[in-house]
Amino acid sequence: MLILALSVVALGQFGLYLWRAAIISIAAESISGNGSYGGGGGRQSNSLYKHDFHALSAMHDICPTLSRPSVQLRLVRAYYRAIQRISDLCDRRITSIASWAATEMEICTLCVAELVNQRSRSTQACYIQAGSF
Repeated sequence: MLILALSVVALGQFGLYLWRAAIISIAAESISGNGSYGGGGGRQSNSLYKHDFHALSAMHDICPTLSRPSVQLRLVRAYYRAIQRISDLCDRRITSIASWAATEMEICTLCVAELVNQRSRSTQACYIQAGSF
C-alpha cells in the first residue's frame, strides 16, 4: 500500500513538473520575439508582464476564437492566483519566496501573452484565407 501511495505522489509530482515545463516553453516563445506583445524580447521589456496578467487574461477572453476554449488558460489562472496568495503571505518577510513568486507570476503572464498572440495569429490567418475566396 505504501508503494502505491508513493507511486501516486511521484506521478502527480511528475505531472506538475511536466505542466510547468509546458508553461515555461510557451512563455519562452513570447520572450524569444515571436510574439508581438512587448516589442519582442529583452528582459527589460518583460519586467512589466507580472503586473499585466489580468489585462492580458481579459484580452484573451475577448479575442475571437475558432476552436474550443483553452483549458490551459484556466489552469494558468489558478496557478497565478495560488502564487499571488503565496506572494501576499510572504510579502517582505521571506524575500527568497517572494522573489520566486514574482518570477512565477511573470512566467504566467508571459504565457498568457503568448496565448493571446497565438489566438490573434490564428484569427488573422483565417481572415486572410476567407478573403482569398
